[in-house]
Amino acid sequence: MLTCLRLPDATGWLPAKVLSSPNLARRSWLSKSLALAFLLHPFWLAVGGGLYLHAEPSGIADHPASPGQVVAQSFFNVAVVADVQYADKPAVGNRAYAASQSKFQEAVIAFNQQELVFGLDLGDLIDGNREKSATDLQTIMAVGNQLKVPWRHVIGNHCLGEMARSDVLKAHGMTNAYYSFDYEGWRFVVLDGMDVSHWSEPDSFEARLSVEYERKGPPFYLFNGAVGPRQMAWLRDTLQSASRRGLPVIVCCHLPTLAAASNPGLLLWNHPQVLRIIENSKCVRAYFAGHDHPGGYAFQRGIHHVTFPGMVESPANAYAILKVYKNRIEILGAGQIPSRNLTWP
Repeated sequence: MLTCLRLPDATGWLPAKVLSSPNLARRSWLSKSLALAFLLHPFWLAVGGGLYLHAEPSGIADHPASPGQVVAQSFFNVAVVADVQYADKPAVGNRAYAASQSKFQEAVIAFNQQELVFGLDLGDLIDGNREKSATDLQTIMAVGNQLKVPWRHVIGNHCLGEMARSDVLKAHGMTNAYYSFDYEGWRFVVLDGMDVSHWSEPDSFEARLSVEYERKGPPFYLFNGAVGPRQMAWLRDTLQSASRRGLPVIVCCHLPTLAAASNPGLLLWNHPQVLRIIENSKCVRAYFAGHDHPGGYAFQRGIHHVTFPGMVESPANAYAILKVYKNRIEILGAGQIPSRNLTWP
């Protein structure tokens, strides 16, 4: 069995060195005030960023501070988008492809009002537009380039629909589609859910395995994919390493892995196996995905599964900021993305 090395240097649109440079100790008075307002009120308006942050519906834990409890904690902020799916082509149904450019621009402007450490793109930055796909990617990346911090990218099915995998990775400055990196006591693990799919590298082991999935497996959508054996071995080793070091982990993949948090037809082909690995690791705190545009949420065996709504089908917009603390994560949602307070027993 081949074990791949963890790739901590995979980067987004901006140089990786930027990621290590933010001075997290410097917090503006406005940032502190907005964070405190979120904790004390069911909803608030972040005037500087244009973010309308709304309360999470019942069922998501809300833990107000008890008398004498210190509210302020060390945290870092991460910008999140999913399924932007920009394309210079007419809308189809609720998918307003061209409108995603202005929505993404709005999100980036709001993000730049916050003190962020990086942005997280959960896949499908473009929709796929035949010979125009490369130009579409350049157009939407030009918007993303305006973010003041680097992006970390997840590869989705639409990323590969009309472009070669190698071209997509090169455009994003990535050496591999799956990688991990550590930041402020957390490990982020990015999976390639299209590793085994109709968009695997031609003539590769993963491409041959995709044919076997289609021939032997249960019925599933061909625009989904699976985590291949080599990536599974890497995932297991990466989580074991995090567990030994006492690092909590956030796993990111374009495709969800839990039916309770998504349309069951949109899961990884081998979601039971992936789920077993992340649950047995005992160090994974959250699994973030896109792909299912309405979004979803479920909590199972100590892991928060969050499927972020897709920007392309959101009437107004859909983006969020993660406030990552040592022992909890706040999702401050805008538009279709609900705000959530993710805690653990």
